Amino acid sequence: MPARAGLIHATPSSMSSNKSPGILRAVRSARLLLSLAFAAMALAPSALKAQDFEGKTISEVVIRFNGPSNVEEAKLRNYMSTAAGQPYRTEKLDSDIKSLFESGLVDDVRWLAEPAGNNVKLIAEVTTRSRLNGVGFVGNTVFKDEKLAKETKLKAGGTISDSEIVAAQRNLEKYYQGYGYPDVTITHRMQPTAQAGLADLIFVIEEGAKNEVRKIKFEGNNSFTDLELRKNMKVREKGLFSWITKSGRFESGQLEEDLASVLEFYRDKGYLRVNSPGVRRDPVGDGRVDIVIPINEGDKYTVAGVGFGKMTVFKPEELYPALTLATGSPYSSKKMRADITMIRSYYGSRGYADATVTPDI
Repeated sequence: MPARAGLIHATPSSMSSNKSPGILRAVRSARLLLSLAFAAMALAPSALKAQDFEGKTISEVVIRFNGPSNVEEAKLRNYMSTAAGQPYRTEKLDSDIKSLFESGLVDDVRWLAEPAGNNVKLIAEVTTRSRLNGVGFVGNTVFKDEKLAKETKLKAGGTISDSEIVAAQRNLEKYYQGYGYPDVTITHRMQPTAQAGLADLIFVIEEGAKNEVRKIKFEGNNSFTDLELRKNMKVREKGLFSWITKSGRFESGQLEEDLASVLEFYRDKGYLRVNSPGVRRDPVGDGRVDIVIPINEGDKYTVAGVGFGKMTVFKPEELYPALTLATGSPYSSKKMRADITMIRSYYGSRGYADATVTPDI
């Protein structure tokens, strides 16, 4: 077992919940397949099959806890549509299992069914999620455990869902990125405690190197200045008031988005074949880097003409007046997308909702 990390026991007065519903743990997806067990009063277990109960009236639905009951029964029933008096439906039980898993309140669910005269009795065997005992951290050298625990915004004492854990990880990543650690990666593990029903949440942190942007440079840009290209980026050079503006700090993925924006700027100006081998970070010391973006501009293209393929419903003359790409003008990917949207709307507003437009450049 891994060494236990130092734990921070959050209190309700110092932390608040930050829940983002709807996230389902992939590791449990296999359990969403319906699990049914059948018990008979006077029949051999092998004599009963799921179809033997299909359509019968449900006499009662019992919830049975495996281990500590960390969630109130009434709360679990809120995620269950199956109830006494309804006809037994296998697909409905499967839907309830999925709903309970998605709630983040359970680790395991199993339905059991047994005859009750001409009816059927259902038992939901549930293993509830452990309650949060405390949070711990491994690998953090820049910030203390107490500060990171506060940033998770987690509340000790209650059950903790997958969506809350993911939200806490994102809070920690943003906190690190805000201080110049764009490559931070954070994972987690649940660590059982000696007390049944309680577990510690351990965040494993790989901080990465500190990177603050000193300069943003371009190579190969002959048609536009560095200043013109930087205007298309969200990442900014570190300035005098960076402690307020957060300039010089960035998320690793933001650089890729900025590169795409710069290339799109070129395409809108007629540089159809512009490309780049990617963003480079050149260290300059003291945790600072220069962002370097090589550009292969290629040729600038103008529109020689705009035509249409075979059309049977409308004539090209009906569409030409609304086109933004015109003969003799610089090629623009933005205008091309606008023209595609216009043509689809033209067809759609006249009852041809499935019309497709494919540009051939």
